[in-house]
Amino acid sequence: MNEQETMNTTAGAGVPMPPHYAPYTPYTVPERVKAEITETDRKAALIALLTGFLGIRCAAIPFMENTRFGLGLSIFLITACGFSFFYSKDRSRSHIIRLAVAAAFSLNVFLTGNDLMQLLSAIFAAMVICLDSLLVCEGFGGRVRNSLFIDFLRSVFEPLGKIFLIDEAFKPQKGIGKIISSVVIGLLIAFVPTVMAASLLAEADSRFSEIISVIMDNSFEHILKLGISVVFGIPVGVYIFSVVWCGRSRGFDSKAGADPAADRGFIAPMTGVISVVPVLILYLIFFFSQLSYYVSAFANILPHSAQSYSEYAREGFFELCGVVVLNLVILIVLNLTSKHTDGDVHRSVKAVSIVLSLFTLALIATAMRKMILYISVYGLSALRIYTSWFMVLLALLFAEMMIFFFRKYNFARAFSVTFTLMLALLVFSHPDHLTAEYNLSAYANGDLPHYKITQLEELSIDCIPAVRKHSQMIEEKTGKDADEVIRKINKDRVQDIFTMCAGDLINRE
Repeated sequence: MNEQETMNTTAGAGVPMPPHYAPYTPYTVPERVKAEITETDRKAALIALLTGFLGIRCAAIPFMENTRFGLGLSIFLITACGFSFFYSKDRSRSHIIRLAVAAAFSLNVFLTGNDLMQLLSAIFAAMVICLDSLLVCEGFGGRVRNSLFIDFLRSVFEPLGKIFLIDEAFKPQKGIGKIISSVVIGLLIAFVPTVMAASLLAEADSRFSEIISVIMDNSFEHILKLGISVVFGIPVGVYIFSVVWCGRSRGFDSKAGADPAADRGFIAPMTGVISVVPVLILYLIFFFSQLSYYVSAFANILPHSAQSYSEYAREGFFELCGVVVLNLVILIVLNLTSKHTDGDVHRSVKAVSIVLSLFTLALIATAMRKMILYISVYGLSALRIYTSWFMVLLALLFAEMMIFFFRKYNFARAFSVTFTLMLALLVFSHPDHLTAEYNLSAYANGDLPHYKITQLEELSIDCIPAVRKHSQMIEEKTGKDADEVIRKINKDRVQDIFTMCAGDLINRE
């Protein structure tokens, strides 16, 4: 050890020298990047807050009071569509079509009285509005990519990181603007504690309670709703503004210009194929062992093992549906995890996927035929319509996937169009009206001997026009007054304008 090393390791009487550290540099908080907020953005931010207010006052509060959606939710969603259209710089045909579709589904919330159809229409409209804000952004060019699911998640969650923009848009200006802003913020903060204090004081003193009653008269409830709408409408409006601003101002991070679904996979193609082969062998054994049993469904022949058509139709139906869904999961996982070459899976994976799809389509055809037999005996119901619709949707999905394995195309775009058309067919067909019309017509012709008129009471007010159409037949064959049947169907009708639907207005007494 030389002299310099000795000096570095010891000091004085064998005391180690302290190690050398890098020079201290104080931490500085990075300055927040300020967005460029124009006068148009400021006006749009105000409209977004008003839209959020509508969402709470016209949709959320009425739903909590009556557990129903209706006109209020339609107004909110259509307003959001209009805001997205007029605030966006994009005027492309695809952008207009997407928002028109969202507006149509938004309107259907008012047109139908079926709670599930209202909910599906509202969710789909909101999803389209969010996704549209991403697709109009530079780098996407309005293209629906094969990474549609990932893009949708981005369109929903990425704007959450831009919520500070509302602060920039409403940053207090000099003079009167700053004063007004301070007053509004102060009143909002004071609202909740003021209401709590008034409630406690009213309970503590009867005279003060009378004073409050006189002041409020019967308007306290309206003031409370107004305050709740303002307080909770603010975060809704902030989110709406951030979603649409991201599309208008290219606020989405579009660094990943390439489709993230193009290159993926980590499992060798042979491994993926071998993992599916046992399932395919199992399906072969199943079909050959039960061939005569399931072929009977297509020949309208009741198997010897079944005592009735209803028993035969119900037996194993939902198990077949479960197998179909399982096959869909297997197919997705296989194609996502198998290694890709030049953005495409290996031919062996394609071959196995096609065979699996064929087996699945055969299962769907069998399940649908059994459902048709069941409907022919016991008629339609909401659950039977929804199940049949879902099975047809899965059949179209597997068919489009098979085409995709033979010929590359934009699968996500094609299935998006298919799903939109199928959902429109479901929600705009008014399933409850369709159910009542089919069952009453078949009952009048003697094709549904097991049908009971009381089953109409399980449907929404959408079925009332069909009941009125067949009122004479109902009275002749059952002895029941059709008007009494309508009153029982109409029992949940409400007077709140925000939860009313078209049926409430058309079928009013």
